[in-house]
Amino acid sequence: MQAPNALSLYCENCGEYTLHRVIKGKIKDRNGRTLEVVARCTVCDSTYTGIIKAPPSREVPLVISDWENSHRTKIDLPENEVIRVGDELLTDEDTILVTAIELRGKRVQSAKVSNIETIWAKLFNSVLVPVSVNRGARTVADTIEAVPEEEFYIGDTIQVKNKNCVIHQIMDSNGRMLRKGGIMAKNIKRVYARVIRTHTSY
Repeated sequence: MQAPNALSLYCENCGEYTLHRVIKGKIKDRNGRTLEVVARCTVCDSTYTGIIKAPPSREVPLVISDWENSHRTKIDLPENEVIRVGDELLTDEDTILVTAIELRGKRVQSAKVSNIETIWAKLFNSVLVPVSVNRGARTVADTIEAVPEEEFYIGDTIQVKNKNCVIHQIMDSNGRMLRKGGIMAKNIKRVYARVIRTHTSY
């Protein structure tokens, strides 16, 4: 029996329960319920160390897609946890995003782990952020590869097609336009930027 690779733990820095990746885990009893863990919060990177009582878990069939390829495996999850489409989960090596849940032969938006037949997910180690760059009278579209938790801020300089550009607007996944502040890459629908003009004097 092995310790789980991820746990939902209370993060004092975040002030709420967040997903933690288990760095070190040791089972302290025969039934595998008491764990001594060192875990890192996936939101703020703070470290938790302590002994916890883990809930009963089960292995759920999992299909992971990586672009055109996919493979079947299993993931160990707490039985009473509710999984939803759009949730991020951690495997031994990767972050994955739940895209579908199969329950009694049907696709559902959410279900308790104890009832789930199969989870369908895609690799979520990186995301492609759509970018529209204004270059005078025309606009050029491109994408930038980023870590899902990487933050983009209004005023940031990015490089698109070997051109230095400054972000002036960001549309979030809900269609809201941001003109100040920042947002994580996984929540971005599109970044709007302008090419930074360089002046040469002779």
